[in-house]
Amino acid sequence: MALTTMESSFLCCSLRTGTKIIAWIHTVLWVLGLLIVMIFFFLLSSVTKKVNQQNRGFPKDFEGNDAFFNNSQKENSDFVNFIAGIGYTVLAVCALILLLHLVTAILLLLGAHHERAGYMMPWLVLAVISLFLSLLRFDLTSLGYFIINLYFTWVVSSYYKQLKVAEYSGGVMRRGNDPEFGHSLVSPSAPPPYAYPQK
Repeated sequence: MALTTMESSFLCCSLRTGTKIIAWIHTVLWVLGLLIVMIFFFLLSSVTKKVNQQNRGFPKDFEGNDAFFNNSQKENSDFVNFIAGIGYTVLAVCALILLLHLVTAILLLLGAHHERAGYMMPWLVLAVISLFLSLLRFDLTSLGYFIINLYFTWVVSSYYKQLKVAEYSGGVMRRGNDPEFGHSLVSPSAPPPYAYPQK
């Protein structure tokens, strides 16, 4: 069932202002998320580098092998590198997801600022996907996220519809006065609106 169109947002703000607030909230959150991922990436890189440096610090024998590096220590080093590889992969995927959300949030902000409905569609698509994904978990955190995200989606969707109606109305007015369409939606005998006397 489609959501009805709202007339205002956050009790007293216009839909445009509410959309800007939502865009800024998401932009800040995704930037913070990327910073956290970068911190974890730096910590993981530092730990892995320290372990590898310790392993390279053992003296070598005549054959070039570590003189005091037994099999157990080598297995531990390989295990650390394996876990680090998994960690790098997970962090890279998280960074890509956060970057995608950040781009859509910036597009949403630009769409609200310049009143361009097309810029808002990527954010709406990701918001709907996030709503469905949040339904897969049944806990209080997911429920709270679902309610907040549902309201945000409602606000942005209402403003999106408002812009589309405005774009359609403007297009009909332009087509009505365009001779290339072969007819006019405005009666040729009717004077323009500004010709009527002002009361």
